[in-house]
Amino acid sequence: MKKYFMLALVAIFTIGLSMNAQNQRQPRGEGRHGDHNRKITPEMRAEKMTKELNLSADEKAKVLQLFVQQEEKMKAFKAENEKLIEKKKAEVKERMGKFEAERKAQDAELEKIIGKEKFAKHQALRIEQLEKMNRMTKMKDMPKRRKGPKPE
Repeated sequence: MKKYFMLALVAIFTIGLSMNAQNQRQPRGEGRHGDHNRKITPEMRAEKMTKELNLSADEKAKVLQLFVQQEEKMKAFKAENEKLIEKKKAEVKERMGKFEAERKAQDAELEKIIGKEKFAKHQALRIEQLEKMNRMTKMKDMPKRRKGPKPE
């Protein structure tokens, strides 16, 4: 009996360790592709190109100037995109506020027509339907299970 107990204990311990090892992830920016958070400057790009292509000092200076201009344009482009994204977020928030106000007005009108008791029942049914839709959406988003061996 002790042998079976020890065997089961060792099996559980081994499975636990293997599952834990599979779930470990490397921190962001580390791994086989190196540090992704490192900033590659125009100077670094120009220096690398100089080494790879054996550029002259004049060519290196012109390439560096081009890379600096490209970086300035990219920064301006990113700043413009951020402004557009913030503007869109504000517009969506405003529309959602209008939609919510309209829905509340419609609910108040419906409550006047059908009464408080029936309206409360209607609200409960509405909430139940929304929860059902959310469950269905979550189930659709779950990965499908495959039959057969796991691809490597």
